[in-house]
Amino acid sequence: EDYWRCHFYPLAAHWQREIRRRWEGPEALSQALQPLLKDARPQPLWWDGERVEAPASLTALLGDAERALAARQALEDSLRQAWDREAIAGCLNEAFSRGALNKNSYKPDELDTRLAAFEQWLATFEADDGTTDSQGRFWLSQAKLEKATKKGHDVPTHPFFARLDELAETATPFDVLAPRLLAHARDTVAAMFAAEKRRQGLWEFGDLLQDLDAALDPEAAPEAAWRLAGRIRQALPVALIDEFQDTDPLQYRIFSRIYRAPEVEITTTLLMIGDPKQAIYAFRGADIDT
Repeated sequence: EDYWRCHFYPLAAHWQREIRRRWEGPEALSQALQPLLKDARPQPLWWDGERVEAPASLTALLGDAERALAARQALEDSLRQAWDREAIAGCLNEAFSRGALNKNSYKPDELDTRLAAFEQWLATFEADDGTTDSQGRFWLSQAKLEKATKKGHDVPTHPFFARLDELAETATPFDVLAPRLLAHARDTVAAMFAAEKRRQGLWEFGDLLQDLDAALDPEAAPEAAWRLAGRIRQALPVALIDEFQDTDPLQYRIFSRIYRAPEVEITTTLLMIGDPKQAIYAFRGADIDT
């Protein structure tokens, strides 16, 4: 809730609407974040086969998408302008009367319900099952009507039908931005949680691992990381890890930086004993294949 209030409330109203279309509120966002936070540590977010990185700020992220959002809103406005319930009902009733439409796709007795659903959908453009078929296609789309029109009959046409096809082919700008916004929420919530624990003087087992991993990071502080790894090697030149199948990527990275460094000052031994059939910690990232 703190993240939602601090980062979403200051945004422009149109971005707040887009966010609520994806996540109804803080609880929905929290559920989306659960698999991305293990022991309050950020986990990789993959989208369409690519790793998603968090933007520096939401302001910069959304600022670049303003033009695309404006184009989308213009298309939505054109749909509202093209909407004419009476004319559309007359168009389809005429097609029903001459038996032009496949009855598996279009049934006369559901016309009023469908039109009412479209009328409600046009007010907010929020998802409504009444406007689509079982395959997710708009019930009034020109493409769907063309496929459902029997041979030898004229296809029902209306500007609204064609506009629906345009909308279906145009992804909302927020669909593209949502993964990066989720990554921003993941990193920010993790940082907020860590700060709160420090404020309360809390230090858990996961913090021990995370802090040691950070201290051994050669990119952050090469000399300090090398000295620390060396002191651990001097004190513990031989390490045996039992039940290795339950080692998660962070733990394995720690062992690798200590015992599998490219250059070591003493002879060391790292023994790993595990059985993938006995793995019980896959839910927290344990993977013997690492």
